[in-house]
Amino acid sequence: MSFMNAPKLSLASLVSLLLTVSSPSAVAYTGAGSGILRAQLCSSPAELLRAARGGDVESMRILGKMLIEGNGVKRDVKNGVKWIKMAAEQGDSGAMLIMGDLYRKGFGVPQDMNKAVEYYILADENGNKNAAKRIDKLSLKESLPYWEKKVADGNKKATIKLMLAHATGDGIPKDLDKAKDLYELAKKKWPKAAEKALADLSEEQRTALLPPPPPAKLILRPVTGCFQLP
Repeated sequence: MSFMNAPKLSLASLVSLLLTVSSPSAVAYTGAGSGILRAQLCSSPAELLRAARGGDVESMRILGKMLIEGNGVKRDVKNGVKWIKMAAEQGDSGAMLIMGDLYRKGFGVPQDMNKAVEYYILADENGNKNAAKRIDKLSLKESLPYWEKKVADGNKKATIKLMLAHATGDGIPKDLDKAKDLYELAKKKWPKAAEKALADLSEEQRTALLPPPPPAKLILRPVTGCFQLP
């Protein structure tokens, strides 16, 4: 498959890429598994470029990372980002993770935490186990869209986490209505976890989440034509 919009390398970058021979640093980008083909790609930058232009998403990611870091080739951040983004758009979860990192740090792209989290969510949805680790390093306010999506997906950890955060105002604005809704959701699906989380709150916070007790019923008993209280 040919990609008409493939990034065009500068003459200096292209010459450097074509003339570079195998290096240990280039091999380090391959990751685990895939054998002879991947080793061949990394031993020949020209083959790596050809494979990327032919639509191989892993080659796009490897090439992009090499260009961004100037590892084995002349550094070209702009085109490196283009290759990484193209790989992400083709479904490569590793490229999605890198795009998240780039937006989080503002490296090669404008810093944008919303886009960073969007890419981390995509990476997580596509099975990248490191995406959740990246999210855990962010503040709750920054990563809120991730946790809200996890709640929508029926995730127990996310439901309890946001219930407590909304109840206490820890990391995000306090919102007792949302906390109550999340507590009711958790109580239906994971009653033990919900009660355990409730115990972590102060008495005042627990009272705010729990529904008020029903009013006591007044029982009247007739006594010689009158009523008396029990």
